[in-house]
Amino acid sequence: MNRVLFGAMAIGAGAVSFLSMFGLLEGLPFLAQNIEELVLLMVAALLGAVTLLHRRLEKVEDHASEASRRSLEDALHRVEATMPAELRQLFKPFLDRWSQRLREAVKHKRVRIEPVDQFPLFYRQTLEAFPRDRFMATSLASKQYFWKNEGAFAAMKAFTEGGGRMSRVFFLDSEASESDAEVLSIIRDQLAAGIRTLTVDSRGLPREWFQLFVVSGTQDLAWIVRTAANGPDIESTEATADEAQIRDFRKTFECLVSHPSAKEWFVEDGGLVSRVPGRTGPV
Repeated sequence: MNRVLFGAMAIGAGAVSFLSMFGLLEGLPFLAQNIEELVLLMVAALLGAVTLLHRRLEKVEDHASEASRRSLEDALHRVEATMPAELRQLFKPFLDRWSQRLREAVKHKRVRIEPVDQFPLFYRQTLEAFPRDRFMATSLASKQYFWKNEGAFAAMKAFTEGGGRMSRVFFLDSEASESDAEVLSIIRDQLAAGIRTLTVDSRGLPREWFQLFVVSGTQDLAWIVRTAANGPDIESTEATADEAQIRDFRKTFECLVSHPSAKEWFVEDGGLVSRVPGRTGPV
């Protein structure tokens, strides 16, 4: 049906164009007098055909998504069914959790990490999987947050020494200021790992900018970190491949770096110094 409609419109449009080009419409009073109406009619028909085609493509996409989901379900069931009974009994809770995560990844482009103490492991694996990428991160300058994991420091240093780049903005407030020994120690450690390190006063920021994340500069990949309401301890982490959310994170990071309160930190003569960032965007 669509091909017939497109073909008829093409023939009609070609005929009208031919007649108009050679001045033959004057010999056809009906066409000459109603040329605008005919053009509108063809445009309307074209839009209708495009709408029908779009709906058909949506149905094809829905069928493909459903087929992918069923294929995943079948594969997961086969894996579980072929495992020795003892291993299946031992690892069933783990398999159930990861089966659900895989379903979420296919359907929603995100995976929640549970338990949360597995996050440092996936953080290191992220850097290893994209060794020459550039990452932008926002963090809390507190050892309760993430910095108690020594393996993460080693992974970040290996990442930057291998050609990767990372920039990190620390949110500071009345409880974590740049004069605190703990904050300065964290900044120094980040610089030692080869990370471009900045701070910004969170008290003067729009609410939507205060987000904790690690986002790739080239890949559709980001980690979202959420903390407990009463402290800096990480409560949940989630990996996402949602393109719109990733674009928002990158834009937010650029806004933080260019904020009037932003400071970039360096080690000079063994001491820490800060100055206004030399650029308004990420490394």
